Amino acid sequence: MHELILINARCGGDPELGRYAEFLRRKLADRAQVEMLELESCEDISAVPSSLIAQLMGQTITGLPVVVLDGKVLSSGPLPNWMDSFEMIRAAIESQVRTT
Repeated sequence: MHELILINARCGGDPELGRYAEFLRRKLADRAQVEMLELESCEDISAVPSSLIAQLMGQTITGLPVVVLDGKVLSSGPLPNWMDSFEMIRAAIESQVRTT
């Protein structure tokens, strides 16, 4: 099963990301585990496990929220509409399945 992590922050993230995470859990129930990490502040990354921080090093992150699939940043900054974002995630999952 794939791991999809949504990283948000109260200081400048998307206030609807919790609802979006629930939407993704319904849509991807049999394909991905969806987890949301909420930062208390933009400077405090203690909510992000060190193993995930290590995976994110060197990848481009331009803002919050951040969408990470199996350790790879799919998007950062404001999300497009939910269906477009879901389609991007679905395509990334299918692409990984084809290459394994």
